Amino acid sequence: MFSKLLFGSSVLITLTYILFDGPTWVSVLQPFTSMIVLYYLIIEFPSRKKAKTSSSD
Repeated sequence: MFSKLLFGSSVLITLTYILFDGPTWVSVLQPFTSMIVLYYLIIEFPSRKKAKTSSSD
């Protein structure tokens, strides 16, 4: 729940910044967005896998 909220808010912030000032903010936010995606893959995805395996047991 919290991670989903964090992900959603960060996407909103990123979109806002891009809308306000495109090229410069995109270059600044690219590492930031990739960090968020990595965080999502590393933390959210494994926890979902764990939930699936525990429910199937």
